[in-house]
Amino acid sequence: VSTQSTGLFTCRNLARTSGSRRTLNKMTKTYTQTKVTKDTQAPSYTWEEINRHTSSSSCWIVINGEVYDVTNFLSSHPGGDSIVLDYAGKEDCANAFFHDVHEHSESAVSLLNDYFIGFVEGHKGAGKTETKKELVDFKKAVLPQILKMGPEYQDWVHTTATMRMRIFEWDFFEKLSFHPWWYIFLMWIPTISYMVYLSLDLGNSPQFTLCLFLLGMFAWTLIEYLIHRFIFHMPSSTPVGNFFHFFLHGAHHLTPMDSSRLTFPPTFAPPVGLLLYTLVSIVFPKFLSMGLFAGGAFMYMLYDWMHFLFHHGDLGSQGYLGWMKRRHMSHHFKNGFRNFGVTSPLWDIVFGTNGPEWFVTDVDPLASK
Repeated sequence: VSTQSTGLFTCRNLARTSGSRRTLNKMTKTYTQTKVTKDTQAPSYTWEEINRHTSSSSCWIVINGEVYDVTNFLSSHPGGDSIVLDYAGKEDCANAFFHDVHEHSESAVSLLNDYFIGFVEGHKGAGKTETKKELVDFKKAVLPQILKMGPEYQDWVHTTATMRMRIFEWDFFEKLSFHPWWYIFLMWIPTISYMVYLSLDLGNSPQFTLCLFLLGMFAWTLIEYLIHRFIFHMPSSTPVGNFFHFFLHGAHHLTPMDSSRLTFPPTFAPPVGLLLYTLVSIVFPKFLSMGLFAGGAFMYMLYDWMHFLFHHGDLGSQGYLGWMKRRHMSHHFKNGFRNFGVTSPLWDIVFGTNGPEWFVTDVDPLASK
């Protein structure tokens, strides 16, 4: 029986690879997509053995007689690791998984299958190996495969994968797709400071500059909502549309736990920032545009930082950040047509797309409106 490997942890050095063509072959060997299949040949474990795996260093859970080693997933669990550890190595937690705690989505159930390692002793498997056809082979670069997809792309990209995928066939472009989250502060703090300086240098008072700054922050919350709802989640069914959707937002929805591709890439941030500044300068006179852009850029920086924390920060479930994280996790794992706001729920409330954490549906409730 093959052993499990999700690829999320076996491909840590992906971004550090050399420029040679042999790199792809080396990474293909490193990333193994093999996992234990749910058939009668899968290993069986006694409850005595299962009960020994109750810590963050080795965490096993049992759902409907099936044993899952979710150790490597603990830090990525949207609800934090403590609620998973509460059920580690103990009784079958099927009721908690499907009903008591909250109802998990199809994406979450599919994600769980990557961590299957066997059955509780005495439990019989399905009797045959699962033969689900995969649309994409993650052992290869995914971009050429996406370009061959049609309407099936949308359903595929909104499932959740645990691996760190390779996007490009060319190593140069592949390395450019990885970046540390903290670069946003190095890039935007000097830019914002300079914009504030220019606003003051144009003769604006500190009080007026502050008002412009706050107005720019507020404006960003609307821009963020509109971009997320109508551009990031635009429908696509053609190779060209799928290509743009994947780079704008699809890659994130497919692999939301990949911290190295979570913030907006620094390769594209300067030209996009320059474009937005040009648009603001065209719409508003110069004495207004500097302060407005500074406030909007500041809120964008907070947006990127908050988004990273929602996926990889230990925020708990309380307070404003904890509440916003629950909303965002609901957007990812339960209903992608609700909770578009990342920094604020205001425009979701205004435009009727606000959804509570437990909102569950795979059908867009707004489509008929």
